Amino acid sequence: MSEISLPDRATIANMSPEYGATMGFFPVDHVTLQYLKLTGRSDDMPEGEMVFSSQLNLKLEDVEPCVSGPKRYDLFSVPHDQVLLKDMKADWHACLDNKVGFKGYGIPREDQRKIVKFEFEGMRAQLKHGDIVIAAITSCTNTSNPSVMIHSGLLAKKACDLGLEVKPWIKTSLGPGSKVVTKYLEKIGLLRYLKELGFHIVGYGCTTCIGNSGDLNESVASAIAENGNLVSNYLGITDHSLFRQIEDLMCEINVTPAEIAEQLLKNDYPDIVFDGLIEFFDVKRKENEEAEAKAKAKAKKKEEKELGSKRE
Repeated sequence: MSEISLPDRATIANMSPEYGATMGFFPVDHVTLQYLKLTGRSDDMPEGEMVFSSQLNLKLEDVEPCVSGPKRYDLFSVPHDQVLLKDMKADWHACLDNKVGFKGYGIPREDQRKIVKFEFEGMRAQLKHGDIVIAAITSCTNTSNPSVMIHSGLLAKKACDLGLEVKPWIKTSLGPGSKVVTKYLEKIGLLRYLKELGFHIVGYGCTTCIGNSGDLNESVASAIAENGNLVSNYLGITDHSLFRQIEDLMCEINVTPAEIAEQLLKNDYPDIVFDGLIEFFDVKRKENEEAEAKAKAKAKKKEEKELGSKRE
């Protein structure tokens, strides 16, 4: 623990929503005292022992890189959304095969390798299931850590040196946490490589992570919508996309916001909440279809009765 730097601690503490906590903090030690001294405060150690309701032991060597998803991302940090990075490919293919649900899309095997071709700003483009369409280096946590941002710049430089390019139809953006980040990336000559790959600064503050990515290019959006492609966002998969889906369903099956709120309040656990929402929408859709069928049958019966009266 004593070897973890202050910026790394800040990143870990700020990423608390991703590991299901309200906040993260580290014990008071020499790093804490250094920070207090640097910011003009007293470096006296507080008196007394910290009291915790419970204690957990964690070996850092047991921690493995992971991602979350594929559907609910880290909206409420549901533990079973976690996918180890080494298992991501197998998990993705399993999700394509599985029946429609939390971990399934129900894509027929013969359609899983389908390639959709389209035109993007005068050039030929193509998409298949799993392709990335949004790539964002976002603000808040990572950009408070200079080493992480410098690593991204060095990675961009290496990519440019090797002649690698980002496909032009992928929407790229860079949203630093502050102008300080821009200054040090410029000063050490790395910002230009990020720009060369398409990661231009779009603003300072919350961007793609909360849904502020903006719309996809119309040709890309149409290619996805018309062919049912399952595509990915890198770094910035957002809660906003889920609420957009809910909003679309509300319009489609005539559900009120009050009914949605009622469903959300029924359960405390996100997996139950969203599975419940899916079930709720299915029930409402079925009710609407039955009501529509009854209305048509009634109208037809009335029409036949009127025709019968005219004949008489």
